[in-house]
Amino acid sequence: MPLKRAFTFVLSVIILGMVLAGCSSDSVTNGKDKIYLFYSPQCPHCENVMPYVKNVSKKMDVDFCQVEEMNDECKAIAKKIGLKGVPTAVYRKGGELKVYVGEIKVKNLMLKVLGEKGST
Repeated sequence: MPLKRAFTFVLSVIILGMVLAGCSSDSVTNGKDKIYLFYSPQCPHCENVMPYVKNVSKKMDVDFCQVEEMNDECKAIAKKIGLKGVPTAVYRKGGELKVYVGEIKVKNLMLKVLGEKGST
């Protein structure tokens, strides 16, 4: 009888783990690649990258995070990366976050996603 209880307990822990893993933030977004663009409407560098980001948004999921009015998801990402300035792009690919800060780096990321060659 103790073996049956142990088996039931282990099976319950495994099922609970699977349920909790299914509730993680990556599974909520289906694990798809996504870009978060942190910007401000008053930022001229943000304005310069915006056409590139809008083109990318036609190809993949982009969350436009205006720093003055961020939603909860943007706030969580900003906190996780220690957001310090704009424009900043956060590329979530395969569960990893890669951070690109500044006009040139953000523009080059967008060109890379679009399949074009960026400048250095």
